[in-house]
Amino acid sequence: MKSRKSVELNERLSKRWLGYAAAAGAAGVSMFAVPSPAAADIIYTPADIVIPHDGIPVPIDFGHGAAANFSLWIRSYVDFGPFSSDLFLYGRNAANLVIGQGQGFAARLAAGATIGAGQKFAPTHRTFGIPLIALKRFYSNGTHTTCTGPWAQPARSGYLGLEFDISGQEHFGWARLNAGCLVGGRRVGAILTGYAF
Repeated sequence: MKSRKSVELNERLSKRWLGYAAAAGAAGVSMFAVPSPAAADIIYTPADIVIPHDGIPVPIDFGHGAAANFSLWIRSYVDFGPFSSDLFLYGRNAANLVIGQGQGFAARLAAGATIGAGQKFAPTHRTFGIPLIALKRFYSNGTHTTCTGPWAQPARSGYLGLEFDISGQEHFGWARLNAGCLVGGRRVGAILTGYAF
């Protein structure tokens, strides 16, 4: 595994993070399921990556090693009539999970959501992964588009709550993205804007 370079938080951000951790602890909120906020190093990876429409996966690699833990990708295809464009999260192995939401979708979490043990996690290691958005565009009797899933609202920021394994150790983290159905419902769009654990 490649060694990681530590990043020092500036003093203002460090104080804000400690204040958040203290407030969260006082409120009984646990974001990363560690015994104490001071016992964990937070590894944040900034990103600004548009998920391409050609099916090429965008990796989310928490360990910054040889293989990504997750990848985001868009599958666009025509299936006996309707055009489909779906955004998926794929996990490298069965230990890589995401907080799920009804109908088999990955949940769109708000900032400050709890991510940790006891959450309802869903598998991501499937044929295509777990969907975030499913768009279908029908062409019979005019054009009609449906866009479903918790990420289908107009593009805005949200979080995926993730559970994964690095060197046999269970970790919890998040990936932030802007995603939704694009104007006119012609396709889905997504931008990975960062991830941390």
